[in-house]
Order: sequence, then C-alpha cells, then structure tokens
Amino acid sequence: MARLRPHLTYANVVSTMCLFILLGGGAVAATSIVDSGGRITSCVSKRTGAVRIVKTGKKCRKGETKVRWSQTGPVGRAGRDAQFAGAPAGGDLSGTYPNPSIANGAVTPSKLAVVPAAIVTHSVAQTIGSGITVLTVDTEELDSAGVHDNAANPSRLTAPIAGLYWINATVEWSANTTGRRLIRINKNQSSPSIATDSVQASSVGNTVQTVSRLARLVAGDFIEVDASQATTPSVNLSASVQDFSMNWVGS
Repeated sequence: MARLRPHLTYANVVSTMCLFILLGGGAVAATSIVDSGGRITSCVSKRTGAVRIVKTGKKCRKGETKVRWSQTGPVGRAGRDAQFAGAPAGGDLSGTYPNPSIANGAVTPSKLAVVPAAIVTHSVAQTIGSGITVLTVDTEELDSAGVHDNAANPSRLTAPIAGLYWINATVEWSANTTGRRLIRINKNQSSPSIATDSVQASSVGNTVQTVSRLARLVAGDFIEVDASQATTPSVNLSASVQDFSMNWVGS
C-alpha cells in the first residue's frame, strides 16, 4: 500500500489558520501577536502541515516555514450602486434613482392622515344679555380628530396638532332693530380677539353675522366664540343658524 505523505500547499495553510483563529480567536487576541505593520506570523510544519501562531519576533523551529498575513486587507475601491443608479422609479415615484420625486396625482385622499376638522352647532336658542356671553354648542356635525368634546368644555374647538386653521362662526339674531350686535373669535380666552364682527341690528328682520379668520395654532390651543348686544334686556340667537367650524389647512 502506498504511504500517504503530507503535502504543504498555500490553501492548506490558509484554511488551517482560519480554522485556528475561529476556534481560538480569544486566546490569540490576548497574546498580542499583531506586529507594528498589522501582520500576524505563523509557523507551519513541513512534515505535518500543523500551524502555530507565534508572537512578533519569535523564530520558527527547524523544519517549519514562516507564513505571515495582514490582519486588515487593502482598502477597496469606492463602490457604486450600479443596480439602481439611473434606473426608472415606479409606483408613486417618478424620475430615476437615486433622486426620484413623487409622481403627479400619486398623493390621493386615502394616503393622507386624518385632517383635523370640526363643525358644531347648538340645538336650541341662546339668550344674549347686555354682557358678553361665550357661546356653547351641543351638536357635532363633523369631528374628525377630537377637536370638540361635548362633555368637557363644549364651548371650545381645540387644535390637536400645530398648523394653520381656518375658523368660521355664523349666528342669526332674532328681530330687534335696536342697538349693535358683536361676535368675536377668541384664542385661549386671551385678548385681543383674533377676529370680530360688529353690525347695527337689521331694521327689516333677523340679523345674520359671520366672522372668519385664518390662524396659526399650536397643539392644545383652543378657540371660542362670544357674542354681545346693546339691546335691553336681551336678544336670542336662533337655533337654526348657530354654527362654529375649524379645520386644519396646512403647516
């Protein structure tokens, strides 16, 4: 029978060293075997092919061959995403990569977050005396994002997020030809009002007033509407025309 003799090759050495490092990497690292040039030195038996890692400066024994390799390989060339660079974008995007843009018509209502908006009214007439009265509301025609709460502070519309809001209030005063009528939009119960409307009472019937304003609000700001009149003793606001609305229009 022919005797099998060990044959030392580069592949044998490299594969053996890799296995050695994987199995005993912690011990190797602890012996400071990397020289100032970032190289690791090993000695390979010419007879058996056994590999041993040696410290920097140590010589190999008789019958061994010294083999070195770098701890870190050479820096490669800067990469390029050739697969996508210049490729056309699809779906909701247009143009090409790496800088596509949103395609025309891609942003549809179903892809938008809920837009805060509310329309609220009052189901019964409200009596306005000679002083200033904050109007209350009890019916929600629309409330998309918790803008209004009938249980807590029903006179308020509250901004759930920051942004620009379009605010509108409309009231109808019962027929009375004496004095002036005033309605105001107020933010956080502070002065001055952010919008007002003052008119002389109509001489031919009910007096309708509308006041509107675009206002920048932060989350938690609230809006109220108040009314006053200069007729004694009081004038009613019609239940059929009392509405108060607020909707987010942008940031």
